[in-house]
Amino acid sequence: MTTYTITDHDGCEIASGLTVEQAADEIMNSDGRQWCLEKDAKFAGWTAWSRQEVANRPWGKTVFYSANADEASALADISEQIVDSEPMRGHYKAFTDEQFAELKAIADLENAAPLMDDDIRENIHDDSRAFDPIWFMAEYRRRHAEKFGDEFSVA
Repeated sequence: MTTYTITDHDGCEIASGLTVEQAADEIMNSDGRQWCLEKDAKFAGWTAWSRQEVANRPWGKTVFYSANADEASALADISEQIVDSEPMRGHYKAFTDEQFAELKAIADLENAAPLMDDDIRENIHDDSRAFDPIWFMAEYRRRHAEKFGDEFSVA
């Protein structure tokens, strides 16, 4: 099962290990918003509606729709649409936990590179797996501990 991490507008982690439904709920409820599913009056299926309570705005129909007649199936379908959509203005953003771990590793690697031992870093670059930032950081930490007897950290 795929799990998700939610970030705020600045990329800070809000929550991780979420199901697709939990991730969609975090996105749609961000910044004082509310959302719900309503049976569509014109078509068979369900539509997501939302409003921003703090701005005292009325409920509005979103672009998220499911043709599933069953509400639970529609929720699953619409949740996937929300999580997979482009970030909406003012809403949180979802990543798979795997994607977020890679983004964090890239950021760690960029911050850590100037602090790394040149010999260890260059030797790791010779490995065919060095393109993977998660593997690279784990391997660097392992080799650093072997060479210096302490844990490498970027603080």
